[in-house]
Amino acid sequence: MKNVLANRSTLLKLVFIALVVAAFACGPLSGAAEQVEEAVDEAVEEVEETVEAVEESPTEEPVIEEEIAEEEPSHGIDEDLPVYDLDDGYDTTIVERIYLDTPVTATFESVFDAHNWLFEGTAGQVLRIAVEGNNLIDARSRLIDPLGYLLIEEDNTDGTDPIITYTLPEDGLYTIRVDTFLSGDYTITVTEPTGGAVHEGGEGGMEDVEPIEMAEEVDPSLPLFDLDDGYDTTLVQLIDMNVPYSSTFESVFDAHNWVFEGSADQEVQIVAAGLDGEVDTRIRLLDPDGDLLAEEDDTMGVDPWISITLPVDGLYTARVDTWSTGTYGFVVFEGELPTVESAPPGSGSGKTIEQWADTAVASSQYTDSDWAAYQATGPADTFDCGDYYTAWATSSATGMDWLELHYETPVYPTAVVIYETYNPGAITEVIVIGVSGEEYIVYSGEPQIDSFCPVTWTIEFSGIDEKVDSVVLYLDQRAHSGWDEIDAVKLIGTD
Repeated sequence: MKNVLANRSTLLKLVFIALVVAAFACGPLSGAAEQVEEAVDEAVEEVEETVEAVEESPTEEPVIEEEIAEEEPSHGIDEDLPVYDLDDGYDTTIVERIYLDTPVTATFESVFDAHNWLFEGTAGQVLRIAVEGNNLIDARSRLIDPLGYLLIEEDNTDGTDPIITYTLPEDGLYTIRVDTFLSGDYTITVTEPTGGAVHEGGEGGMEDVEPIEMAEEVDPSLPLFDLDDGYDTTLVQLIDMNVPYSSTFESVFDAHNWVFEGSADQEVQIVAAGLDGEVDTRIRLLDPDGDLLAEEDDTMGVDPWISITLPVDGLYTARVDTWSTGTYGFVVFEGELPTVESAPPGSGSGKTIEQWADTAVASSQYTDSDWAAYQATGPADTFDCGDYYTAWATSSATGMDWLELHYETPVYPTAVVIYETYNPGAITEVIVIGVSGEEYIVYSGEPQIDSFCPVTWTIEFSGIDEKVDSVVLYLDQRAHSGWDEIDAVKLIGTD
């Protein structure tokens, strides 16, 4: 366009010079002047037509700019970053950093690809990691600690989109590994949610529980039973079943009374879980008359868990005290207790022995180390709900499997205690094996998805007239919500 305008200016100048020269040369010769004037008019008209044509025709410059604007940012592998893949068999096609409050969009070209997004985290930092599929993509996200160990996994939190809310355990460079069941675009965002989280991940955990309002600390309309234990009752609160609550012990001399409406023959689970450090609580359940029904202290680690069938209708009190200050979560929920089939008659007597398994084998295991069968031996060491490698997990989340545990001292059995730490409820049968090799079924039922996690499940029974040294668990995960992970199994009996 600039060249055309320059040519037009030059041409007009030449025409004007010719006109002047002709005028002076020809003088009064009007005929020559008329010819020059006609030539000028024709030249000007030609230039104007050329300019008009150029102005009407589109240029290529906007097209180039438009193509550049539409070009998507490319992603790749940053060679300076560690690559953790959990040995899952996916092709890691993106390894990049991601930053707080900065959404990043990427594309899965294949369902065999995985993308790693890395960020710097600090101990105690609460993060929300959301993956949103833009084309109905079905993604899964897994949070990996700075040493490459899996911390938590989420799949279908919001429809088919995974959301992880997690409190980071230490400083370091964390990895979010995203894979998919469908190709397409997605957006990943890491934020610090307002209000934070009070529990590390896992479906059914005590995430985002609301603290008790100070104005509701002590409700004078409720009965106050204290068992004359000398503690200061600083909270008396009426609560609903199946709703998690939280509160804080400011002193080890305080006790909290949680009051709930119960009915005769109602089966309930009552749980207190430390949310702030190692809060070591105890629960005592009182009937509507204030008499003690049950007491639990260290059912799982330092957390108490009561499973009971209520005897009468009325207001029950769960009185919680502590050995250490801090915040804890509390919930009372309805839950069907294990159905114990009758066993052959028999009896045992003597000293009660409680023991953990010393060896274990399974029909399958996720790896030979992490989530291996031997992770279910020894005392419980997985105290939070989540996908932790310190528990046993099967090779597939949708299979039928078994776990067999052996115990050093044969006993006349009276109970089996199972610690389920992720997606509990897939156990369909529990068998104890006598020293003779005979098998006794102590539980049989349909798989179900429990609404709370982790679960400490006690199966009590009697009548087995020989000593046993093995326990077998059968799992059916075909219609389950994910891996049902077993942290430990305790065998209780007499010698």
